[in-house]
Amino acid sequence: MTSIASIPPGVRPVTRWTAFRHQLIQQGRQLEVGNVATLGLGEMACRVATLVAFVHLARTLTPAGYGQIELTLAILMILTLVVDQGLGTFGTREVARNPGQARSWASRIIVLQLIAAGVVLIGTVLVCTFAPFDPTLKVLLVGYSASLLGFPFLLQWLFQGLRQMGKVALPQVVRWGLFTALVFVFVRDANDILVIPIFEIIAVSAGAALFLCYFSRWKRAHPAQSADASSSLPGRRLLIKDSLPIGGSNLIWAMRMYLPTVLVGIFLAQTAVGFFGTAHRVLMAFQTLVNVYFLNFLPLLTEKMHHSPGQGGAILRRSSLLAGAACVIMALGVTVAAPSVIRLIFGEVYARSESPRLLSLVIWVIPIFVLRNHARSALLSIGRQRAEMTCALIGLTGLLAGGTLLTAFYGTTGAAWAMIGSELLATALSWAAVKHYWRPGD
Repeated sequence: MTSIASIPPGVRPVTRWTAFRHQLIQQGRQLEVGNVATLGLGEMACRVATLVAFVHLARTLTPAGYGQIELTLAILMILTLVVDQGLGTFGTREVARNPGQARSWASRIIVLQLIAAGVVLIGTVLVCTFAPFDPTLKVLLVGYSASLLGFPFLLQWLFQGLRQMGKVALPQVVRWGLFTALVFVFVRDANDILVIPIFEIIAVSAGAALFLCYFSRWKRAHPAQSADASSSLPGRRLLIKDSLPIGGSNLIWAMRMYLPTVLVGIFLAQTAVGFFGTAHRVLMAFQTLVNVYFLNFLPLLTEKMHHSPGQGGAILRRSSLLAGAACVIMALGVTVAAPSVIRLIFGEVYARSESPRLLSLVIWVIPIFVLRNHARSALLSIGRQRAEMTCALIGLTGLLAGGTLLTAFYGTTGAAWAMIGSELLATALSWAAVKHYWRPGD
């Protein structure tokens, strides 16, 4: 056995800490810390701006009025993913594989999403015309649905695939910064609730304009690819067929995240939606920050799996361990500090309600979500989007059944537990699918 004294000068023994530190450094290099940091700073700015805007709305509107805003946004998130159709994630993957086809992917995806946005807007108008909804809720739904016409021009998916994360972050910062500024200047009391969708339309238009400017500059710098490259892309029908499983999975995720808010709106008063919405708003702020990591992780994992499956497996294992542990620590801290967090952000009215207790429950969705998204990224990177969608659909079915019963009998607390349960179910199934389909060592 070699003693420390016999080790040549300048050579350090390998300790467990040294090995762990080496893994951290290697993981950081592989995940391109610069890209993650750029996205992280941009998303943090967006989430801070968004949180500030909705804190202002929660403090300015009544709890019932704020509940209508949260209910509208829950429905809008589902409609947004109907418009997306999974084309954004699909496009990111394909552009990462072959950047030379970015121009053709962009033109096809924009057209398909624009058609879907028009259909969604018409459908929303028809539903609101004949459904016995509250008049204010009808105006909010139609106004926010109109903003979806700008969604196809939010080209963050394209620049994610090109690994130009600075061009992903800035338009989003402009969008949410402008929305927050408009809310602060013009929303002064509860009667101003109906102008909020107008601010959303203006903000989306500003973000889309900046993305189009970036895209125009990129096209000038990269001449159109050859006809052979363009002709190798699938037709629109095949494109939709390939992307729909991803879109279905994304839509199912949105329903798992936002269906509890809708169920609270169905079974309980709008005030309860407001109290549930404050806890849910904090949850989604954390979840959006977590999503930053996966915006860079999916194209990286896809690239590694395409060229070196063994390296892809190593990245997946290390990333799951490190990110999962960090989120567990975060969830513990938020659970302990939940009353102070709600009081600091939303004020005394919400701190004295059930919001702190709800936050201490729903925050545990984050560590589960991180593990689930690692499995999801693995399945998407190897083209197993149908298996991933099946796992997500089973999780949604559990939420729909359990959430309906738990919310009906236990109110907002039941809705929170339903979220946790459905995420656990989907996560377990997704990792089982990864083990079944993905054998990096083969």
